[in-house]
Amino acid sequence: DIKTASSFIELRPSLPFTLEPTEEGVLIQGDFNPRDRLTIKILKGFPSLGGGTLQEDWEQAFIFPDRSTSVRFAGKGRILSPRGNLMIPIEIVNSESLSVNVWRLFENNIPLAMHNRWASFPSDLAELIATKSYRVQGKPNEVTRRSLNLKSIIGDKKGVFLVTAGTDTNNYRQYDFANKTLNITDLGLTAQIEPTGAFFWVNSGS
Repeated sequence: DIKTASSFIELRPSLPFTLEPTEEGVLIQGDFNPRDRLTIKILKGFPSLGGGTLQEDWEQAFIFPDRSTSVRFAGKGRILSPRGNLMIPIEIVNSESLSVNVWRLFENNIPLAMHNRWASFPSDLAELIATKSYRVQGKPNEVTRRSLNLKSIIGDKKGVFLVTAGTDTNNYRQYDFANKTLNITDLGLTAQIEPTGAFFWVNSGS
């Protein structure tokens, strides 16, 4: 029983915690932060799933590790007007620098690339137009929010762009990289579907 088991656990410094049962035992959960120092003591008599008990006190001190490095594009919008400022929000954790690549999709490859439902497209369908490096200057273990000035990179170009961002680690983990497909356009499309066909109107905002 979890309530009984928790009475055999002591933390120094004393912090509130809960126990979560798992297949391998119990998980101690609490408001713990990276670089916190904590000592856990499990008292003699701690019950096991097999019916036995701990024969003597067990104690271990440790330090919580830093958060894993990560980067992600924070905004959900994918269609932007070239008249806007084209500032793309991005969030970084525990990386001192950020590498950004921008590809412009060749127009004849747009139908093929859009089969991926906007998440991304192979870079060999596009032209690499810029590679940039930035200093993040964030605090350890905190989410640092920055804005990527895409207009300063692509100028007045329009089209479908793939923007990738990578941290300064060499782990090649999923969260060390982020990508975002953006359609920079001043065109608006209206469609009217009829039983015998469809009508489309394209309006330019320029």
